[in-house]
Amino acid sequence: MSSEDVLANSTREFVAGTVGGFVGKIVEYPMDTVKVLMQTQDPKKPAYTSSLDCAKQIFSQRGMSGFYRGLATPLLGSMAEISTLMTTYGFFKRLLGEHPDKPELPAWKLALASGGSGIGVSCVLTPVELIKCKLQVQHAVNYSGPLYKGPLDCIYQICLRESPLGLTRGLGSTLVREIPGNVAWFGAYEATCSMFRKSSDKKEVLNPGVYMLAGAMAGISYWTIPFPADTVKSKIQTAPPGVKLKFWPTMMDILKKEGVPGLYRGWLVTVLRAAPANAAVFYSYEVCMHAMGESTHGHPALASDSALDIERVYYKQQEEIRTLEQRIARLQKEAQKREEDIAVLRQHLHQVRAHHEELRARHPGETTELPPLPSVAIGSPAKDSLLDSEQNVYL
Repeated sequence: MSSEDVLANSTREFVAGTVGGFVGKIVEYPMDTVKVLMQTQDPKKPAYTSSLDCAKQIFSQRGMSGFYRGLATPLLGSMAEISTLMTTYGFFKRLLGEHPDKPELPAWKLALASGGSGIGVSCVLTPVELIKCKLQVQHAVNYSGPLYKGPLDCIYQICLRESPLGLTRGLGSTLVREIPGNVAWFGAYEATCSMFRKSSDKKEVLNPGVYMLAGAMAGISYWTIPFPADTVKSKIQTAPPGVKLKFWPTMMDILKKEGVPGLYRGWLVTVLRAAPANAAVFYSYEVCMHAMGESTHGHPALASDSALDIERVYYKQQEEIRTLEQRIARLQKEAQKREEDIAVLRQHLHQVRAHHEELRARHPGETTELPPLPSVAIGSPAKDSLLDSEQNVYL
């Protein structure tokens, strides 16, 4: 595959991922705000009794705008996140040997590609989610008042107090969440799509509802498996200025004070928003890829004079040659078996003819009026004719 084709594929995946990230974030952000507030409230003096109570309080205090507080940065971050995920996932799949006219990669290679995309996207997500969490929790009941005027002011204050490295706070916990999370995310999506394919053709265009269902399953899988790491990440990123928390001590502290349920606080609302949000992400992604000349799952449909098209024809012809060789070998085996059967029949025919002639010779009077045996031609010409006709059918 030429570098021009690789660049074209990556560009399409980046653009489609950007659109998917925009649509998905608009759908999910209100419930994401509820999730962060539920995760970061003081367990000894909880401000909200449930996710529904949290949503009611936000709406009563600030209306719908309260659910979209601090949206600008996460929106840009979501567009960067999904575009990075789709681009790096496609890159790693091609690196591991994916090709439009080759069979789908085995599950372990898809898992490697998913994990690789999780590493890449963590570098994008960490500063974005740090700013998002700080803007979301500054209006919680436990805070005396807003600390930041907006995303840029938040970035400025973090860099002023902690240096630019302060924007990487929570990177370790983000990696712990993103690597297994994206293996589950892409794995659930690919598995669900495979269940609805009528053939083994990975370029088959599926019903839009299938993409939405697969996206919903991907979102649920993503947030179920690494959710404890996300809870710890939110604790680390929303700690008071100057307080630096570490991943494992923070997790053990939550387990000690609240047990396992403490690590899954806010899980229900997260899953409820993840299902429709990721359905929107993957549906938008597939629609964009198809509109830009992709069949499905990012496989290109380029012009006939492109290097990738020539390579596609080459691999297709190779596959056709292998298929024809297998059919010829099968026919040859069948022909050999027929030839053995014909030899046995010919021997038996000779025995019957000999016995017949002997009978006529011994009893000439009784057999003169009887018709002679019919002449039956059994030999290689008939077999060769049959083989030729079958080869014509297969070839």
